[in-house]
Amino acid sequence: MPRMTGTTRYESATGERAGTLAAEPDTGFWLRAGVPGSPATPRSVVAAETTARSISSYEPLVIPGLLQSAAYARELFRCSLFTPEQQEVRVAYRLSRQELLHKSGRPHAEFFVHERALRNMVGDSRVMQEQSMHLFLAAAHGECVVRVVPRAVRSFAVMDSFSLYEYPAQPSAIYAESMSGGVFVDEPHQVALYRKVLERLRDRALSPEVTRTLLARLADA
Repeated sequence: MPRMTGTTRYESATGERAGTLAAEPDTGFWLRAGVPGSPATPRSVVAAETTARSISSYEPLVIPGLLQSAAYARELFRCSLFTPEQQEVRVAYRLSRQELLHKSGRPHAEFFVHERALRNMVGDSRVMQEQSMHLFLAAAHGECVVRVVPRAVRSFAVMDSFSLYEYPAQPSAIYAESMSGGVFVDEPHQVALYRKVLERLRDRALSPEVTRTLLARLADA
């Protein structure tokens, strides 16, 4: 039997998970708990990402997983309670998810990152410099839209990270993550509340051009 590569296993699991999700009863909320020893992101999230037409994400404290450098992701998991082997599984899994942004027919991706996430020291200055360059290149090459929410916007108090997934012929869904798992919400009223938050972010965040200038300055620092 031919050996399955990491990418092949990832794509196979994604397809299977998408089918399973489609068969589940519609309750408006889907809870996905983390499993010790498994990748940090549930496969249901991978299915949501890879089948979405567009992704809009907000991160107040850390760089979004789809935009993390290997060194940055490794430092985040190093601060966890996982074993070194489990940490490496999670880093590899997170990096494999990023292939989504480089494929033809990729979803339109828009990331709002609070400035505090750029300033919070993860690892050392070398890790942060590399992460800033990684963000700059992703934004500059048109793989996604990155916009920084400046610290001066003091009235914006949303502290929870979330992602909005939109589909051509299926209900939109919100995914919010915690340390022990995450929850999907596709109840229209709840999704509408998150849309309002995204509209506020679009009004108050730095433009993509100004964001790239800031990221270039941080990478050179």
